[in-house]
Amino acid sequence: MTWNKRRIVAVARSAALAVVGAGALYAFGRVVNHHYPVKEWMFWVYAKVWTYCLLFAVACLSLGNLATRALGLGTLALRERLVFTAAAGIWSFFALMFVGGLLGLLRPWFAIAMPFAAIAAGIRPMAREGLRIVRHVRARRARGVAARPWWTTPVIAAGVIGTAVVYYAILSPQNVAFDSHFYHLGIAQQYATEHAIRPFREGWVPGALPQLASVLYTWAFTLPGFDMFERIECAAHIEFVVFLMTLATIPVLVRYLVPRARVGASWVALFLFPGIFVYDSGLSVAADHIAAFWAVPSYLAFRRAYHSLDTRSCVLLALCLSGAILTKYQAMYILAFPVAALLFRALYLTGRALWDRHRRNLVVEKNRIRQPGIGLAAAAGAGLLFTAPHWAKNLAFYGDPLFPFLHRIFKPTRWVPETGMLFDDWRASDADRWIPKGTTTEKLKQTFEALATFSFEPHDYSNFHGKVPVFGSLFTLSVILLPFVKGARRTWSLVAATNLGVFIWFWTMHQDRYLQLLVPWMAAVTAATIALAWRSGWVGRVASMSLVGFQMVWGGDAYLIPAHAMTKKAPVTTTNELLAGGYKKQYEQRFKSAGNLFTIGASKDLPADARILLHENNPRLGLWRPVVADIAGWQFALRYELFESPAALDDALRKLKVTHIVSRVKKSRGVDCLGADLRFLDYLQHDARHDRRFGELALFQLPASRPEAEVKDDVAYLGCGKQYERGLYKLKDLSVREKQKVEKPPRKKARKRADTPAELLAEADFAVTDSKCKNKVAASDLEGFVKIGTRNKEELWARRRDAAPKSDDGGAPSGDSAEDEDQLLQ
Repeated sequence: MTWNKRRIVAVARSAALAVVGAGALYAFGRVVNHHYPVKEWMFWVYAKVWTYCLLFAVACLSLGNLATRALGLGTLALRERLVFTAAAGIWSFFALMFVGGLLGLLRPWFAIAMPFAAIAAGIRPMAREGLRIVRHVRARRARGVAARPWWTTPVIAAGVIGTAVVYYAILSPQNVAFDSHFYHLGIAQQYATEHAIRPFREGWVPGALPQLASVLYTWAFTLPGFDMFERIECAAHIEFVVFLMTLATIPVLVRYLVPRARVGASWVALFLFPGIFVYDSGLSVAADHIAAFWAVPSYLAFRRAYHSLDTRSCVLLALCLSGAILTKYQAMYILAFPVAALLFRALYLTGRALWDRHRRNLVVEKNRIRQPGIGLAAAAGAGLLFTAPHWAKNLAFYGDPLFPFLHRIFKPTRWVPETGMLFDDWRASDADRWIPKGTTTEKLKQTFEALATFSFEPHDYSNFHGKVPVFGSLFTLSVILLPFVKGARRTWSLVAATNLGVFIWFWTMHQDRYLQLLVPWMAAVTAATIALAWRSGWVGRVASMSLVGFQMVWGGDAYLIPAHAMTKKAPVTTTNELLAGGYKKQYEQRFKSAGNLFTIGASKDLPADARILLHENNPRLGLWRPVVADIAGWQFALRYELFESPAALDDALRKLKVTHIVSRVKKSRGVDCLGADLRFLDYLQHDARHDRRFGELALFQLPASRPEAEVKDDVAYLGCGKQYERGLYKLKDLSVREKQKVEKPPRKKARKRADTPAELLAEADFAVTDSKCKNKVAASDLEGFVKIGTRNKEELWARRRDAAPKSDDGGAPSGDSAEDEDQLLQ
């Protein structure tokens, strides 16, 4: 057969193969489509999400490559340069989103144009860098690559399984954390619906916290063609992409700790800390794992800056630490050691240079004396610049660069009276169970003990995983092995940095999930210890592998713990239920997020341009409208007990641009004070227009006209609580927020007492009663009053106004999430 004939036959065979393959696929598709329509496959949803996440990743790499070139980091080793490229890229992507938000550009066109513009700006240098990497890999292969040891295959397989297990959990939006419903995604929802980054008018505390993660999630929320399911899933996948970057950085750090060791699979060590599989330390669209990404780049930048404090390395360190600070205040765990070490290093280098010049009569260049100070100044200046999206925004929006933490310095004059006291009370009550107790000596003792015991005891809400420690103990156990292996000097430095972070964690707010910021360091120490022990011989190998095996078996079922605060299930169960919806032909139902807030957000009763006052409810995700929070201590624009009339309250709400209210019906959760409950519930009863009920929540509109302005603030307290004695009070005097007090406040005295309830009720505009009291109030005494709600065991009443609208009285609880008063922002 001639060459031409052979070519014709080959072409014909290929064409026939293509036609037959296409026909087989079509036939198979028709059969499958009958049982599960192809267009309904969940695959298409996740494929669309991954397409956008790929766009995010490439844009970050493009921006990061431009930034590292500008910093002159082209001479660094390839792996380390890629770590800094990822770090600079994520910061740059955040910065562009932040600037776009300030300019009011957060719309679908911007969400598409910005990353494509970022890629276009850096595509040529990124392409050159890619070709350089390809040449590097080819040259390495040409030199010959040693065969991998046998053990790398099972190790990598375990890592792939761990990664897949983590990924499987994020496939369902129901696995999103409580705090994500509350503020991580709540902030993204606010910015996306306002199409801009604007101040939270009520001075909402979470809205002034570091927001790098939320701004990244805002990008997902502004993408075109997404519903709530896809928005949440895209945000979850962005977190997962950053998590993959974190895994990729660990071997780079371990190579520095243990030079010439084969540690390419050391990223698997992160999965030896099983807390990552358990709520609320796992990936759940929060900020902990975004913050954890910065741990390795920060340490690598620190070790470069440490040698001589050269300006370039110090600026690079400032960039990495700034990324962590912009994500969470808990970045102090990562920041503490590099800052302290560089300060001591600068003193040492400067002192040594001066000693050489004055005592040893050596010729010392002025630059050698000045450089440590110049390096520190460069780091400080760059740090201020790189963190400006946080502190400068807060200063402009709220009058305090760390609002409200610096209220003693930056007086909160634009907010309600006693703002500082409100914040201090909330902060103390929030942190009370998560800080060491006793004298300073006792606190120090507890904290130093925690350095050895933190992984053996649970530090979390008891309804998550009970009294079972799930964090993982191999870091603690590695420290025990380190003294007996050679070549651990560099590892000891990282151990010191990690333990300083653990010390600060336990002293400030010791919840297990915050330790996720340090897990990359812990994983690197664990991997380095295993590598060093492996080198030492069979005894070291047996010792290290025994510990690893025991930890793996102990934590092997962590993924199945039903610890989620809202679903009360394990993540795998929730994802199973979602994916099984296709088999059950629940095609539309799969994408409907459970919860009253999502139902309200999708309701036609709520206008698209509404601004909602969300009463006594922390979760806000799903409303898809700008939200105003009203819990005192969380915000500082509303103290209901200080409003003397319904008109004053109405004026305040309209000043905040509120159009609608979402609240429980005739029920207070008791997180605010008694006076606040009376004023607000009276407003709902007599003034707000009741639109529709959604389970235990209801939607109200603000009144069409301004309510009456007559001062009505006398309260007859006729309950039997321990906080107030029976008698007549002014509304503003019922101001104790018991749930925000660490120490029991003294009992308040009434301004007037009487022998009978009738005498007090005759003068009162409001009344508080309790049917469990010995001295009950007769129903006849309450004629002229209407019941406006309940507060724990107490019943709240207001004097009836003529032609007052009636609303539903109570109702059965819905299938919404559990009460959130105990799930506070940390």
